[in-house]
Amino acid sequence: MDKIKGVNLGNWLVLEKWMSPELFEGTDAEDEYYLPRALPKEN
Repeated sequence: MDKIKGVNLGNWLVLEKWMSPELFEGTDAEDEYYLPRALPKEN
């Protein structure tokens, strides 16, 4: 049986909360679309 090889590009093209939870701390954002709206303007 042949082995399937692949590469995980998670968090490279699309920010994923489960891979970088520290970026989402203190917000109620669930994904990268809502994160900028939940952060203070200073950030």
